[in-house]
Amino acid sequence: MERSTKREFGSAFTLAAVVKGLIFVAFLVSNVIALILMLTGNTDPFVRNMSNYDNWGSLLFNFSVMVLTVFCPVLFFFGRKRKGWFQQEVFFKKPSLTETGTVVGYSVVFIYFCQFAGVLLIQMLLALLGKTLPSEEVNYPTAFPQIVMLCIVVALLPALFEELCVRGAVLSVLKRYGVGFACVISALVFMMLHNTLVQLPLAFGAGLSFAFCIFKFRSIWPAMVSHFVVNLNSCILCLILSIPSENLRGFVFLAYVFSFFSLIGALLLMGIILHGFRLPKYEKPSPETKKMRRKLLLTTPSVYVFSGLFLCMLAYNLLTLFLS
Repeated sequence: MERSTKREFGSAFTLAAVVKGLIFVAFLVSNVIALILMLTGNTDPFVRNMSNYDNWGSLLFNFSVMVLTVFCPVLFFFGRKRKGWFQQEVFFKKPSLTETGTVVGYSVVFIYFCQFAGVLLIQMLLALLGKTLPSEEVNYPTAFPQIVMLCIVVALLPALFEELCVRGAVLSVLKRYGVGFACVISALVFMMLHNTLVQLPLAFGAGLSFAFCIFKFRSIWPAMVSHFVVNLNSCILCLILSIPSENLRGFVFLAYVFSFFSLIGALLLMGIILHGFRLPKYEKPSPETKKMRRKLLLTTPSVYVFSGLFLCMLAYNLLTLFLS
């Protein structure tokens, strides 16, 4: 029984490690190609195109990376669990519209609070070392078909694939060891799947919020919708900030931000009134289960592989920051 439990526990972290490893390899390969082209003086058009979204090459490249690095491992994972596991373990209850709206309201407010507080803390720590967070200038498309493709790549695909990976697989495996444990560990896994310093606090806040709401409403669908809304909002803001006219850009930005957060505030208020912040009753883990989960975290090889891959990516980002 213990061996079976360890194998099941390890399967979730194996999936996370495979996804992180594939992302890491794709990241390194693209950087090596860019470095070779820079050393030979042939930075155009590859480096410029791949670092921006205003061309079909970059959009298709990012689409392919998301499918190959996230969707394929997730599909293989659930394919091996095909004997009813998917329906039984993943939170697949059909949510109501008010539940979905509540999750969007809760999540967006909590995620942006974590992002603001986290980035502020990172900036303060870097300031003590005489460094600042790098600001990347990225060009965004103006043609409508490319804008649609951008929203698919940046907003839709991550909302589907990452939710199935982290909340569909990791959270479902961890939930038997306690709600709090599952929420925190799955949030850390979600954070560690992201690559830049700026993304880490947002991803951790999103992981906590989505996990909490999935346990509250017993459904993964509202988390997917919330994930899509957060990513889509980032796309829209970036497209607005790329408007050439300064006066028009300022007006559209203020109008959009006011409308967006008014809607989110209304959804948050509705959620508080209708559903509150309480979780339904879940069985509390026994002392033996608490002991087992600590043992599993310390003795499962895939946990160390996944953590090592994250540390490699973090070290790369820090070296890039301090050597630039």
